Amino acid sequence: MARDYARIKVAIWNDPDWRNLSLPAQGLYHSFLTSPAISLAGVSDWRPNRIAAKSRGATADIVRALAAELQDGPKADGSGPARFVIVDEDTEEILVRSFVRHDELLKSPNMTKSMCNAHGAIASPLLQEWVTWEAWRGIREDPSLNGARFVRERLREPESNPSDPVPIRFDPGSVSAA
Repeated sequence: MARDYARIKVAIWNDPDWRNLSLPAQGLYHSFLTSPAISLAGVSDWRPNRIAAKSRGATADIVRALAAELQDGPKADGSGPARFVIVDEDTEEILVRSFVRHDELLKSPNMTKSMCNAHGAIASPLLQEWVTWEAWRGIREDPSLNGARFVRERLREPESNPSDPVPIRFDPGSVSAA
C-alpha cells in the first residue's frame, strides 16, 4: 500500500534524544520516514549506495555513519543508545523503530491488519522482534486502540525488550558525517 504522506509529530523536538542527534542524522531519519518504499511495519531496504544516490554529495560511508548515529548514538542522559533505527546488514533491512506507534496505524483495524501482513514480510528475525515489541508497546500505552485486537491475535506478546541483545550490526566506517 503506497502512502501519500508521512506522519511526523512536531513533539519530536521536545525529545532530548532527538535533539542530541546531529542535523545530518535528523535529515537521514526524515528521509527514511518519508520514503515511499517504507512498509507499514516501518521497514525499508538498507542499501547505503542507493540511499546516498538520492542526495548531492552523499556517499554510502556517510549514510552508514549517520545510520550508526541513529542506531547507536547515546541518549541525551547517557543511559544507552537512542535506537531511532535498527539496521540488519545480513538481510539488508532498516527499521524506523517507533514507526508503528507514531504513524498511528494501531488506531485503525484495517491498517493494523496491513501492518501485521507487512510484519510477516520482514526477513530479519531481529527486526520482526522490534516491530512486535513496538506494536505491543503501543497497545500497552493505549489498550483502547481499535487495532489492539489484531495485534493480540497476530503477534505473539514478546517476553523481553529486544534492545537488550541488539548488537552493532554494521561497521559505520571511519567517516564522520557531522
